[in-house]
Amino acid sequence: MDNKQFKIVKFFIVIAMGAGIGAAVAETSPLIAIAAWFAGLFAILLLRKRYVRGEVEKDEMTGMIAGKAAYLTVMIAAPALAVGGMALIAAREVLPAYEMAGYAMAYTSVGLLLLQVIFVTVFYRKMAD
Repeated sequence: MDNKQFKIVKFFIVIAMGAGIGAAVAETSPLIAIAAWFAGLFAILLLRKRYVRGEVEKDEMTGMIAGKAAYLTVMIAAPALAVGGMALIAAREVLPAYEMAGYAMAYTSVGLLLLQVIFVTVFYRKMAD
């Protein structure tokens, strides 16, 4: 299986996963949604074993650009979430309905930075070995 066929089949698997999960959510059945997700994941993993990588998918420059873009996205989004959350928490007397959203934004900011630190640590260890 070449790259084009792999992407097409994976696309249809993801569409089927989305349809299954959407139908399960419409029927309020979380077990079916979880089963559809695991079935799609399993199908993609089986498909990946049959995929033969014969061509270079990206070069080093593309990887560096993607890494820098991801880093800047985290470094912009995390403080924006933190400041927005802080503003909503501070305005709880005026906007009491948004207090929980403010806490969610603040915790999301912390979680995002924590994930970034974990991934940087993991990747540095992989590169060092």
